[in-house]
Amino acid sequence: MNTILLRIQGPPICLTAADVAIKLARRLNSNIIAQFVIDPHQIMDLEEFSGRGLCGSGVFIDAQQKIAIALQELGGYLMKFFTAVAEGYGIPVEEFVDTGDIFEQIKARSTDASVIMLAETKDNRVLAEKLAGELPCPVIVVKSSSAVDLFESEQTNSSFAHVVTRHLTDMNIKTDTRVTI
Repeated sequence: MNTILLRIQGPPICLTAADVAIKLARRLNSNIIAQFVIDPHQIMDLEEFSGRGLCGSGVFIDAQQKIAIALQELGGYLMKFFTAVAEGYGIPVEEFVDTGDIFEQIKARSTDASVIMLAETKDNRVLAEKLAGELPCPVIVVKSSSAVDLFESEQTNSSFAHVVTRHLTDMNIKTDTRVTI
C-alpha cells in the first residue's frame, strides 16, 4: 500500500495541502501519515530576547515552556481535525506530533512514505528540495487546489512519480514545475 506523508501546519496554510492529500489518497488507495513538527529553535528567536537579564532567566524559560505546550496542543487539535476529515472518506491516518529539526523529523518519518506532501511556503520549497535530494520518494509542494510542484532526484522511484502525476492531472491539478535535484 502506498503512503502519503503530509506535513500538517497551522491553518490556513495546510488546508489546501490536506485536501489534495485526501483526494490523492482516495485515488491511490493510500493511507496518510500526518505529521506536525515543533522546532524548538523556532519557538522563540533568541536573538530578539538576548537582552541583559532576560535570556536564561526564569521568565524567559517559563515563556518558552508555555509556547511549547501551546504548540503541542495545537498540533494535537490539528491532527484530530485532519484525521476526522480523512477517516470520513475512509482513509486511514497515523498521527504524529514530533519535536526537533523539521527536516530531520520528516526524514525520520518518511521511511514508509511513497510521497511527501507539503503546503507552499518559502521555507517548504527549500525543505522540499532538501528532502528530494536525500529521499527515494517524490516531494509535492501544493501551491493551490489546482497546481503543485513536484521535486525528485535520480534516486526517486520515477514510475511512482509518474503515477502520482497522472492522478493529479486526472484530478485537474496541474504540475506546474517538475524539479530534479
